[in-house]
Amino acid sequence: MQGTEREVTMLRDVLLSHNIMTERCFSTCITKFRQNKLTDEESSCIDTCVGRYMNFNQRLMSSFFEQQQARMKAIAEEQNAQVPPQPEIVQKT
Repeated sequence: MQGTEREVTMLRDVLLSHNIMTERCFSTCITKFRQNKLTDEESSCIDTCVGRYMNFNQRLMSSFFEQQQARMKAIAEEQNAQVPPQPEIVQKT
C-alpha cells in the first residue's frame, strides 16, 4: 500500500509541476487572443520558456539527488561508527 501512496504523491508532484510551467509560460507568452493559432513569436516564446523551465528542473533534481546521496552516505558512516567492533572468537585446538 505504501508504494501506491508514494506513486500517487509522485504523480501529483509531476502534475503540479506541469501545471505551474503551463501557467507561467502561457501567461508570459500569450498576450493576445486574436487568432486560433500561435504566432511565430508566441511559439518561440513558449519553446524558450518550456526549455528554460525543463533545464532548471533538471538541474534542481540533479542537485537534490546529489545532496540526498551525501546525506545517505553520512548516515551510513555514522551508523558504521556506532557499531562496536565484534570481539574475535578464538578457537582452541
